Amino acid sequence: MNKVTDILSFINKHDVKFIKVSIIDILGCKKSVELPVSSLEDIRKNQVKCDSSSIVGGRDANDSDMNIIIDESSASLANDCTLEIYGSLGVDNKTMYSLDSRYVLLKQMKILMSRGYQLNVGLEPEFYLVDKENLEPIDNLTYFSFEENDLSALIRRKAATALLNEGYVIGPYHHEVGPGQCEINFSYADAMNSADRLYRYKEIIKSVARTEGCIATFLPKPFDDLPGSGMHLNCSLSDLNGKNLIIDEQTNNLSVIAKRFIDGILFHAKSLCAFSCTINNSYERLHSNMESPSKISCLLNDRTAAIRIPYSSSREKSRFEIRFVDNSANLYLLLAGIIAAGLDGIDHPGREYNTNSVEENLPHSLKEALYELSNDELMINALGKDLVNRYTQEKIKEDYSTPLNVLIRKY
Repeated sequence: MNKVTDILSFINKHDVKFIKVSIIDILGCKKSVELPVSSLEDIRKNQVKCDSSSIVGGRDANDSDMNIIIDESSASLANDCTLEIYGSLGVDNKTMYSLDSRYVLLKQMKILMSRGYQLNVGLEPEFYLVDKENLEPIDNLTYFSFEENDLSALIRRKAATALLNEGYVIGPYHHEVGPGQCEINFSYADAMNSADRLYRYKEIIKSVARTEGCIATFLPKPFDDLPGSGMHLNCSLSDLNGKNLIIDEQTNNLSVIAKRFIDGILFHAKSLCAFSCTINNSYERLHSNMESPSKISCLLNDRTAAIRIPYSSSREKSRFEIRFVDNSANLYLLLAGIIAAGLDGIDHPGREYNTNSVEENLPHSLKEALYELSNDELMINALGKDLVNRYTQEKIKEDYSTPLNVLIRKY
């Protein structure tokens, strides 16, 4: 994205009129307030207030006033002369709120860096383009299909152009396996940056689809008889100098550190599903037998594995791909959990998960995943008991009878 290193000069150069300050609630939903650029000083002093009782995961109404503590490094320019800055809920203008999603991830990133590591993440979000009236896919094409006058190809190209205009570095974009199903990848960034960028990415895709009379839905399993839409996480572990640590230089195989980090993720995969697959529809995708992972396994080049080790032409591009994730994820809490789980794997090499195992299933429902989370001491200690309890309570309260047509439009 168009990252801003000097906010004042950037505002003057691009004639910015408005500033959008965005926060992420405990369920991973973005909430924003817009202010005129004349409010910049108050924004930078973390003086923007909000009623947190109206934000999921906030405080009670009798003590709901909170500040938004901005992260200036997250500032980026939207194409409408609006500067967007992400922030965290704060109990005052200096102290972040313990149940804030970005704060939880920030804590884990600092712990990871204190151990000498960094986690970089590239995203592969899949989505369907559907007719806005009947909610059926807009084409009958298949994987890598391309027809110059095809509407889905036009939307992909327009969306890719819009992303490039806002500074995204995109990778391949193409038609996916299902009719009307598409994928537009964007490049690696640190964990926080990747999570932030996903929100604007979805907004751009949905906006371009609307201009062409369609709906872009990121629902994990919008159609029973068609492939689901995942959001694969391509992860690399590096040292603080940016050296990729996935491959051992001597053996040219997966490094010991990478194996242990992956083992930790696999060991805690069931509880991580509470953040990676956050609605019941998610589990219809996982257990559909359509290239979606249903077993806890790590395999080379196998697209049915929970974690796949893709073949890479260079050591610098080596990565592991977490495939039990979809677009409903609270990516901040998920990445925080992944870091905690990975470090747990590094710290407990004698308790390695069998990476060749295909015996254990991933959860079959959100209820099962929440149960696993509530009994995972590592996640409770790393993310905070209050956060895990509150998150679980909020997910249990959700309406699980929402019709599929409503979910397609919502996601």
